[in-house]
Amino acid sequence: MSENKKIIVGIGKGIDGVVSAYLLKKQGFEVHLVSVNMNEVKHSLQQKDKLGHVEHHSYELESNCAGVSLQRLKEISLSINASYTYVDKLENFKEEVIGTNAASSFSMIKKSPCYDCHQLLFSGLKEVADKLSSSHISTGHYAKVQKNLTNGSTSILTGNDDINDQSHFLTVLPDEILKMLILPLGELQEKEILKISDKKNFDKFKSKSKVSTYCFNQGNFSDFVDHSFPNSLKKSGAIIRQEDGFTLCQHEGGHLFDLGEDVSSKLKLAPMGSTAVAYSGSTGKVIVTDKSKLVGLPIFIKLNYLKKFRDFSFKQNAFARFETCHEESSVEGFFDVNISLKVAKHLKLEFVEPPSFYPRPGMAVSIFEKSNEKNKLLLAAGEVCVDTVAGFGLDSASANEKKDESESNSVNF
Repeated sequence: MSENKKIIVGIGKGIDGVVSAYLLKKQGFEVHLVSVNMNEVKHSLQQKDKLGHVEHHSYELESNCAGVSLQRLKEISLSINASYTYVDKLENFKEEVIGTNAASSFSMIKKSPCYDCHQLLFSGLKEVADKLSSSHISTGHYAKVQKNLTNGSTSILTGNDDINDQSHFLTVLPDEILKMLILPLGELQEKEILKISDKKNFDKFKSKSKVSTYCFNQGNFSDFVDHSFPNSLKKSGAIIRQEDGFTLCQHEGGHLFDLGEDVSSKLKLAPMGSTAVAYSGSTGKVIVTDKSKLVGLPIFIKLNYLKKFRDFSFKQNAFARFETCHEESSVEGFFDVNISLKVAKHLKLEFVEPPSFYPRPGMAVSIFEKSNEKNKLLLAAGEVCVDTVAGFGLDSASANEKKDESESNSVNF
């Protein structure tokens, strides 16, 4: 078989990757299965209490993007007659996903760990592809990647299954990997995939543990953060009303809240609807305002992906979708918005109709072209800026801006 028909297929906890591998074999590809381990089910910590006694804490911090066990990988490889490789990225997962998301809590920013996991997942697949001299990578994602044969550029589009579309996850990938992707499930509906799985008896390869839609149990993760960092970082302070500077009450640490969050859910002395809009890491002050004053305001997006085929200096109507890996802040559906590129990698987004929610800083946003096509073209993607809320900046804002500029990913049309 020719070398250019060798393809690396990522295998996860569900059956999507297995079905992809099966379909690719039917198309004549030489399939090589890869499981990328990012499965830190138990994360243990030791901490001394005020009396010097050692306390032991254990947390379940599991990635939905993690691959299957080596034993399960062997079983799948025998079932579809394919070679395999097991890649261990557990230490990277601890540092780049768990550590990064825990640290962001001290800026009161709740990010979506799924995007960090995807970067780690595809880096593992790319390593195997390079080692085996493969030009192709595949996964079980419900999305499409189109390649322009004339100029070699790539485009990301929604898959045929709107409800389960995962095109937004691909926006964190470099163009080098996007060009390698072949995603057979982008052409199918979930019901068609389940039918194939049932016919080929692939259900037996599903993970026995329940796969949640959201990464990390948030109560568990918040407790983990609280025990992970020294007390010197847990700056207590005042909850201050933005309108008049009145101190509502005191709190025990900014890491216990998120910008854009209703702090009254955790502090009974704060009036209902008091939304955190700013935080000072040096003084511990948390500024709040009434949520009703924020809903429908323009927001700014720090881009990690921009499709360079249109001048965003003028307003353009588009669809926006807000993604989160956190169940309590999930938002469904597309929103009618106007967008314009402001400076460098920053996009201004204005809602045509005020939504019922306020986008939290750190929340992932995908912008799609507004058209009648079945598959929507992904124009831009990034996360809600920390400076969006009420015009307040954070201590780390300048550093984050520079970091975002250096890590931005854009592809040409």
